[in-house]
Amino acid sequence: MSTSFNPVASFIPVIVRLYGPLNDVRVRLALDTGATQTLVNKETAQFLGYDVDEPAETVGLITASGEETTSVIAIRRIEALEQSRRDLPVLCHNLPSGAPFDGLLGLDFFRGQCLTIDFREGLINLD
Repeated sequence: MSTSFNPVASFIPVIVRLYGPLNDVRVRLALDTGATQTLVNKETAQFLGYDVDEPAETVGLITASGEETTSVIAIRRIEALEQSRRDLPVLCHNLPSGAPFDGLLGLDFFRGQCLTIDFREGLINLD
């Protein structure tokens, strides 16, 4: 099944359901084939029940303002584009205020699948 998007918009929004140890939530992530890992706002991770202040793992993240250290959590389940992933390692980092999305849906979610982004028709397929 295809998911539609506006092909002239500045980003491709994807509605994603995230499941954590305490809660689940629907968020809007930007599809980002330039991001190697999926990223969610820290507040979202905290709402789901993850401890982002004392994570089991951290990594370096290069941002527009320089290199920073960020938390990594394993999201229990992520559902997007009619696909599901379990225990996907996700970066937790705050996006700039006013960002029109809650994070990035990165390449790690798409690996092993066939992702088609049709800008003529404004359709995404993930098989």
